[in-house]
Amino acid sequence: MKQTDIEDIKNEIWKNVDRLRADPRFLGLRDTRLLELIGVTLGVEKLSSLFQNAELISELTNVYSIIIPTYVLRFIEELIKTENKKSIFDPWITMSSPVFYIQADNIFGTCLIPREFETIKFLFKEKSQNIKLGDTLNELSKSKQIFDLVLSSPPFGIRKRLINGERSPFDFATTLLL
Repeated sequence: MKQTDIEDIKNEIWKNVDRLRADPRFLGLRDTRLLELIGVTLGVEKLSSLFQNAELISELTNVYSIIIPTYVLRFIEELIKTENKKSIFDPWITMSSPVFYIQADNIFGTCLIPREFETIKFLFKEKSQNIKLGDTLNELSKSKQIFDLVLSSPPFGIRKRLINGERSPFDFATTLLL
């Protein structure tokens, strides 16, 4: 994507956000990076359609997300091109998860946060069919499914994880990786 396209997307975002500033949900606007990612990867049409739903835009701009650079997403797409019909699992699904912004169809995963889960289901209708709400470690222990690729941006640093009733010596992200 050209730099001018990114600037056009940013201008579109701020034009719409300025229009919504009278709404109290936008007084504490935190971050537009997730909207920029949506515009760059999913298109300006998708971005424009989101601005018809003020509650959704408030959710997307007031959530703390780690946004993966688009060049990393393109690199991932290049790596999995030959694996196109393979299953991809994300053990920590969020609105900014890489699986939603790459060309991939057979996506599975778990989301721990109910409100974010509902937003994901609304935003990514087709891609979220196999996403479950719940604790990844519990959900995986119930399943016998095998995945071809695990792709995630896990929450490094979160402590307090029990696995089969025992405390893990690692943070949550490392436990998921293991």
